[in-house]
Amino acid sequence: MSNHGPSPALFFDTISSYQRTEALRAAIELGFFSQFRGARRTADELAAACQASPRGVRILADYLTILGFLTKHGDKYDLTPDSKLFLDRASPAYLGGASTFMLSPDLRDCFLKLTDAVRRGGTAVSDEGTVSHDNPIWVEFARAMAPLMQMPAQLLAGLGRW
Repeated sequence: MSNHGPSPALFFDTISSYQRTEALRAAIELGFFSQFRGARRTADELAAACQASPRGVRILADYLTILGFLTKHGDKYDLTPDSKLFLDRASPAYLGGASTFMLSPDLRDCFLKLTDAVRRGGTAVSDEGTVSHDNPIWVEFARAMAPLMQMPAQLLAGLGRW
């Protein structure tokens, strides 16, 4: 049981979480996490590599540092181990492509209409939502999630060798 009184922290963390999502989406779209290649970088260096504004990159990098995707030493940024493994496009475990599926307009639209869906007791997007047998969203899902399945697939393949 907590010794603290009531707090609005959960409300504000939840209501503003879209800001975290959009910062991560922007960094993925810029190829931001793939610009480090074993070396710390300044905002100016990252901006040049991403073809973006140094001020904009500095603000984004500082926010990503606060979120835990980067570390900062003086004026230089570096990837955390998780970011290096999952967000550098050169990594076989790269998950940035999953953002295409996870943030697709079709999927996001379902959540933008969640109040209506709750009122209806089902989807507010269409009668079938995203579960129709020929919905192209599932092809994108398979492509996006493939890196997550690489290691389990290799482990399973190893079990098949007698």
